[in-house]
Amino acid sequence: MDAIAGLTKKAIEDIKITGTPALFEIMTYRYRGHVGVEEDFKHKYRERSELDKYMQKDPLITNKILILKFKKNIEDEINEAVDFAEKSPFPDRNDLLKGCY
Repeated sequence: MDAIAGLTKKAIEDIKITGTPALFEIMTYRYRGHVGVEEDFKHKYRERSELDKYMQKDPLITNKILILKFKKNIEDEINEAVDFAEKSPFPDRNDLLKGCY
């Protein structure tokens, strides 16, 4: 994370000086299936060993300090969203397709 933060800080400084844009390509890995919360293993899309390899490098899993720093805020935000959803009324049937083109 520190490397990304340092590069980002430098890029911002350069942008302010030169006025030219910057682009970061950060490789990520999707842990769950494309649709829903299931995993892709039963569909033979990928092997469990491939996922394990990426999870061993993921700072959001391996960096305990980082986890402790954000865990409470994340859990609070999730609980607030669930509470809001459970207390909210279902939308009117006529609104189901509004905004769909």
